[in-house]
Amino acid sequence: MPAPELLHALADAPGLSVRAEEPLAHHMPLRLGGPVELWIHVQDEAALACVLKAARATHSVFRVHWPFQDWLVRDGGLKGAVIRLGRGFEGIDLQEDTVTIGAAALFSALPSELEGPFWADLRRWPGCPGGWAAAGWDEALDRICVGIRVHQSGRLQELSPTPGEGMPILNKNAVLLSLRFRRRVPSGVALLPPPAPGAIFHDVDHTTVGMELDRAGLSGTRLRRWRISRIVPGTVVQLGGGSCRDLMLLVQGARHQVEKTRGVKLKTAIPLLGNEPGRR
Repeated sequence: MPAPELLHALADAPGLSVRAEEPLAHHMPLRLGGPVELWIHVQDEAALACVLKAARATHSVFRVHWPFQDWLVRDGGLKGAVIRLGRGFEGIDLQEDTVTIGAAALFSALPSELEGPFWADLRRWPGCPGGWAAAGWDEALDRICVGIRVHQSGRLQELSPTPGEGMPILNKNAVLLSLRFRRRVPSGVALLPPPAPGAIFHDVDHTTVGMELDRAGLSGTRLRRWRISRIVPGTVVQLGGGSCRDLMLLVQGARHQVEKTRGVKLKTAIPLLGNEPGRR
Protein backbone atom coordinates (compact mmCIF):
# COMPACT_ATOMS: atom_id res chain seq x y z
CA MET A 1 0.00 0.00 0.00
CA PRO A 2 1.30 3.52 -0.77
CA ALA A 3 0.99 4.90 2.80
CA PRO A 4 3.64 2.60 4.36
CA GLU A 5 5.90 3.28 1.38
CA LEU A 6 5.46 7.03 1.86
CA LEU A 7 6.15 6.70 5.59
CA HIS A 8 9.38 4.83 4.79
CA ALA A 9 10.41 7.42 2.16
CA LEU A 10 10.01 10.25 4.69
CA ALA A 11 11.71 8.47 7.62
CA ASP A 12 14.80 10.71 7.72
CA ALA A 13 13.47 13.82 6.02
CA PRO A 14 14.07 17.09 7.94
CA GLY A 15 11.35 19.59 8.77
CA LEU A 16 8.59 17.02 9.12
CA SER A 17 6.46 15.50 11.85
CA VAL A 18 4.74 12.33 10.63
CA ARG A 19 2.13 10.43 12.66
CA ALA A 20 0.41 7.21 11.59
CA GLU A 21 -3.32 6.64 12.23
CA GLU A 22 -3.88 10.19 13.48
CA PRO A 23 -7.54 10.84 14.51
CA LEU A 24 -8.85 13.64 12.29
CA ALA A 25 -11.37 14.54 14.99
CA HIS A 26 -8.43 16.28 16.70
CA HIS A 27 -8.10 18.70 13.78
CA MET A 28 -11.60 19.32 12.39
CA PRO A 29 -13.64 22.28 13.72
CA LEU A 30 -16.67 19.97 14.04
CA ARG A 31 -14.51 17.51 16.04
CA LEU A 32 -15.40 14.43 14.03
CA GLY A 33 -13.58 11.93 11.83
CA GLY A 34 -11.73 8.65 12.04
CA PRO A 35 -7.97 8.24 11.58
CA VAL A 36 -5.95 9.10 8.49
CA GLU A 37 -3.17 6.70 7.51
CA LEU A 38 -0.53 9.46 7.73
CA TRP A 39 -0.72 12.96 9.20
CA ILE A 40 2.23 15.04 7.98
CA HIS A 41 3.09 18.40 9.54
CA VAL A 42 5.40 20.34 7.21
CA GLN A 43 7.57 23.18 8.54
CA ASP A 44 8.80 24.91 5.36
CA GLU A 45 8.89 24.85 1.57
CA ALA A 46 11.92 22.56 1.37
CA ALA A 47 10.16 19.96 3.53
CA LEU A 48 6.97 20.33 1.48
CA ALA A 49 8.89 19.74 -1.77
CA CYS A 50 10.32 16.57 -0.23
CA VAL A 51 6.85 15.31 0.75
CA LEU A 52 5.35 16.02 -2.67
CA LYS A 53 8.25 14.34 -4.45
CA ALA A 54 7.91 11.24 -2.25
CA ALA A 55 4.13 11.20 -2.76
CA ARG A 56 4.59 11.18 -6.53
CA ALA A 57 7.24 8.46 -6.35
CA THR A 58 5.05 6.19 -4.21
CA HIS A 59 1.77 7.07 -6.00
CA SER A 60 0.35 8.20 -2.66
CA VAL A 61 -2.94 10.06 -2.31
CA PHE A 62 -2.71 13.21 -0.22
CA ARG A 63 -4.83 16.19 0.78
CA VAL A 64 -3.88 19.47 2.42
CA HIS A 65 -5.95 20.48 5.45
CA TRP A 66 -5.98 24.18 6.33
CA PRO A 67 -6.68 25.81 9.71
CA PHE A 68 -10.45 26.15 10.37
CA GLN A 69 -11.29 24.09 7.26
CA ASP A 70 -14.17 21.70 7.92
CA TRP A 71 -14.43 18.24 6.42
CA LEU A 72 -17.07 15.63 7.20
CA VAL A 73 -14.81 12.60 7.66
CA ARG A 74 -16.55 9.27 8.10
CA ASP A 75 -15.78 7.29 11.23
CA GLY A 76 -13.67 4.75 9.33
CA GLY A 77 -11.18 7.47 8.44
CA LEU A 78 -9.17 8.28 5.32
CA LYS A 79 -6.69 6.48 3.11
CA GLY A 80 -3.45 8.20 2.19
CA ALA A 81 -1.97 11.27 3.81
CA VAL A 82 -3.19 14.61 5.10
CA ILE A 83 -0.67 17.46 5.04
CA ARG A 84 -0.78 20.46 7.38
CA LEU A 85 1.50 23.40 6.60
CA GLY A 86 3.37 24.87 9.57
CA ARG A 87 5.11 28.05 10.67
CA GLY A 88 7.12 28.53 7.48
CA PHE A 89 3.85 29.23 5.65
CA GLU A 90 2.41 31.70 8.17
CA GLY A 91 4.40 34.82 7.26
CA ILE A 92 2.88 38.21 6.41
CA ASP A 93 5.17 40.63 4.57
CA LEU A 94 4.13 44.29 4.24
CA GLN A 95 5.72 46.35 1.47
CA GLU A 96 4.91 49.89 0.41
CA ASP A 97 2.50 48.82 -2.34
CA THR A 98 1.86 45.12 -1.67
CA VAL A 99 1.26 42.61 1.08
CA THR A 100 2.28 38.94 0.80
CA ILE A 101 0.30 36.49 2.92
CA GLY A 102 1.51 32.96 3.55
CA ALA A 103 -0.96 30.22 2.65
CA ALA A 104 -1.38 29.15 6.30
CA ALA A 105 -1.37 32.67 7.83
CA LEU A 106 -4.59 33.37 9.72
CA PHE A 107 -6.56 36.31 8.36
CA SER A 108 -7.19 37.40 11.94
CA ALA A 109 -3.42 38.05 12.23
CA LEU A 110 -3.36 40.68 9.48
CA PRO A 111 -1.66 43.79 10.90
CA SER A 112 -3.58 46.96 11.72
CA GLU A 113 -1.45 48.89 9.21
CA LEU A 114 -3.67 47.41 6.51
CA GLU A 115 -6.52 49.90 6.58
CA GLY A 116 -9.86 50.07 4.83
CA PRO A 117 -13.11 48.07 4.70
CA PHE A 118 -11.66 45.20 2.63
CA TRP A 119 -8.94 44.44 5.17
CA ALA A 120 -11.33 44.90 8.09
CA ASP A 121 -13.72 42.38 6.52
CA LEU A 122 -10.90 39.95 5.76
CA ARG A 123 -9.74 39.95 9.40
CA ARG A 124 -13.16 38.59 10.35
CA TRP A 125 -12.81 35.57 8.08
CA PRO A 126 -11.99 32.30 9.85
CA GLY A 127 -9.06 30.55 8.25
CA CYS A 128 -6.28 31.43 5.81
CA PRO A 129 -5.53 31.87 2.07
CA GLY A 130 -5.10 28.13 1.54
CA GLY A 131 -8.57 27.39 2.85
CA TRP A 132 -9.92 30.24 0.74
CA ALA A 133 -8.44 28.69 -2.41
CA ALA A 134 -9.75 25.23 -1.49
CA ALA A 135 -13.29 26.56 -1.04
CA GLY A 136 -13.27 28.55 -4.30
CA TRP A 137 -11.85 32.01 -4.93
CA ASP A 138 -13.92 35.12 -4.33
CA GLU A 139 -14.74 36.69 -7.72
CA ALA A 140 -13.31 40.07 -6.73
CA LEU A 141 -9.80 38.82 -5.99
CA ASP A 142 -8.43 39.08 -9.52
CA ARG A 143 -8.61 42.88 -9.17
CA ILE A 144 -6.25 43.00 -6.21
CA CYS A 145 -4.18 39.81 -6.40
CA VAL A 146 -0.90 40.41 -8.26
CA GLY A 147 0.90 37.15 -7.52
CA ILE A 148 0.27 33.54 -6.58
CA ARG A 149 3.04 31.17 -5.50
CA VAL A 150 2.03 27.55 -5.82
CA HIS A 151 3.68 24.14 -5.94
CA GLN A 152 2.06 22.13 -8.71
CA SER A 153 3.05 19.71 -11.48
CA GLY A 154 6.24 18.92 -9.56
CA ARG A 155 7.63 22.46 -9.46
CA LEU A 156 7.27 25.90 -7.95
CA GLN A 157 5.18 28.24 -10.11
CA GLU A 158 4.41 31.96 -9.88
CA LEU A 159 1.12 33.01 -11.44
CA SER A 160 -0.23 36.51 -12.14
CA PRO A 161 -4.02 36.84 -12.39
CA THR A 162 -5.46 39.06 -15.13
CA PRO A 163 -8.16 41.47 -13.89
CA GLY A 164 -11.55 40.55 -15.27
CA GLU A 165 -10.60 36.94 -16.07
CA GLY A 166 -10.98 35.48 -12.59
CA MET A 167 -8.45 33.70 -10.43
CA PRO A 168 -6.54 30.78 -11.98
CA ILE A 169 -7.77 27.22 -11.55
CA LEU A 170 -5.22 25.11 -9.68
CA ASN A 171 -4.90 21.39 -10.27
CA LYS A 172 -6.12 19.01 -7.57
CA ASN A 173 -2.62 18.25 -6.25
CA ALA A 174 -1.47 21.87 -6.22
CA VAL A 175 -0.42 23.35 -2.88
CA LEU A 176 -0.76 27.10 -2.44
CA LEU A 177 2.29 28.77 -0.86
CA SER A 178 1.35 32.47 -0.72
CA LEU A 179 -0.71 35.27 -2.21
CA ARG A 180 0.47 38.80 -2.98
CA PHE A 181 -2.15 41.56 -2.93
CA ARG A 182 -2.22 45.23 -3.78
CA ARG A 183 -2.10 47.06 -0.49
CA ARG A 184 -4.44 49.79 -1.73
CA VAL A 185 -7.70 48.09 -2.61
CA PRO A 186 -9.73 49.75 -5.43
CA SER A 187 -13.18 51.02 -4.54
CA GLY A 188 -15.95 48.56 -5.20
CA VAL A 189 -13.94 45.49 -4.25
CA ALA A 190 -15.81 43.78 -1.43
CA LEU A 191 -15.84 40.31 0.08
CA LEU A 192 -18.74 37.95 0.40
CA PRO A 193 -19.68 37.34 4.05
CA PRO A 194 -17.67 34.52 5.64
CA PRO A 195 -19.44 31.21 6.26
CA ALA A 196 -20.50 30.58 9.83
CA PRO A 197 -18.43 27.82 11.54
CA GLY A 198 -20.44 24.61 11.41
CA ALA A 199 -22.62 25.81 8.50
CA ILE A 200 -23.77 22.48 7.15
CA PHE A 201 -25.89 23.56 4.16
CA HIS A 202 -25.32 25.74 1.10
CA ASP A 203 -27.23 29.00 0.78
CA VAL A 204 -30.68 28.67 -0.78
CA ASP A 205 -31.92 30.85 -3.63
CA HIS A 206 -34.69 33.34 -2.74
CA THR A 207 -34.67 32.33 0.94
CA THR A 208 -32.25 31.27 3.69
CA VAL A 209 -31.31 27.89 5.10
CA GLY A 210 -32.16 29.05 8.60
CA MET A 211 -35.62 30.22 7.58
CA GLU A 212 -36.42 26.94 5.81
CA LEU A 213 -35.22 24.85 8.75
CA ASP A 214 -37.27 26.98 11.13
CA ARG A 215 -40.42 26.79 9.00
CA ALA A 216 -40.01 23.01 8.76
CA GLY A 217 -39.88 22.87 12.57
CA LEU A 218 -36.28 21.66 12.67
CA SER A 219 -34.46 24.40 14.61
CA GLY A 220 -33.10 22.87 17.80
CA THR A 221 -33.65 19.29 16.58
CA ARG A 222 -31.27 16.87 18.24
CA LEU A 223 -30.03 13.42 17.26
CA ARG A 224 -27.82 11.81 19.88
CA ARG A 225 -24.78 14.13 20.25
CA TRP A 226 -25.70 16.59 17.47
CA ARG A 227 -28.15 19.48 17.38
CA ILE A 228 -29.33 21.93 14.72
CA SER A 229 -28.58 25.31 16.23
CA ARG A 230 -31.33 27.73 17.25
CA ILE A 231 -28.84 30.56 17.71
CA VAL A 232 -26.90 30.47 14.42
CA PRO A 233 -29.36 29.35 11.71
CA GLY A 234 -28.19 26.65 9.35
CA THR A 235 -25.39 25.37 11.56
CA VAL A 236 -24.94 22.24 13.63
CA VAL A 237 -23.53 21.92 17.14
CA GLN A 238 -21.45 19.03 18.48
CA LEU A 239 -22.49 18.18 22.04
CA GLY A 240 -19.45 15.96 22.67
CA GLY A 241 -18.62 12.53 21.30
CA GLY A 242 -20.79 12.79 18.20
CA SER A 243 -20.06 10.47 15.27
CA CYS A 244 -20.08 11.35 11.59
CA ARG A 245 -22.68 8.64 10.99
CA ASP A 246 -25.09 10.26 13.44
CA LEU A 247 -24.51 13.71 11.96
CA MET A 248 -25.25 12.44 8.45
CA LEU A 249 -28.46 10.82 9.71
CA LEU A 250 -29.50 14.19 11.15
CA VAL A 251 -28.56 16.00 7.91
CA GLN A 252 -30.42 13.50 5.72
CA GLY A 253 -33.49 13.72 7.93
CA ALA A 254 -33.44 17.52 7.79
CA ARG A 255 -33.07 17.54 4.01
CA HIS A 256 -35.99 15.13 3.63
CA GLN A 257 -38.24 17.11 5.97
CA VAL A 258 -37.47 20.47 4.32
CA GLU A 259 -38.11 19.08 0.84
CA LYS A 260 -41.33 17.37 1.99
CA THR A 261 -42.80 20.36 3.84
CA ARG A 262 -41.22 23.32 2.01
CA GLY A 263 -40.40 22.01 -1.45
CA VAL A 264 -36.80 23.17 -1.05
CA LYS A 265 -33.80 20.93 -1.73
CA LEU A 266 -30.89 21.51 0.63
CA LYS A 267 -27.32 20.56 -0.28
CA THR A 268 -24.50 20.02 2.19
CA ALA A 269 -21.76 22.66 2.06
CA ILE A 270 -18.97 20.61 3.65
CA PRO A 271 -17.27 17.79 1.69
CA LEU A 272 -17.93 14.24 2.90
CA LEU A 273 -14.78 12.09 2.84
CA GLY A 274 -13.59 8.69 3.95
CA ASN A 275 -15.22 5.35 4.64
CA GLU A 276 -17.37 3.61 7.20
CA PRO A 277 -15.52 1.58 9.89
CA GLY A 278 -14.00 -1.63 8.52
CA ARG A 279 -14.09 -0.49 4.88
CA ARG A 280 -11.00 1.66 4.56
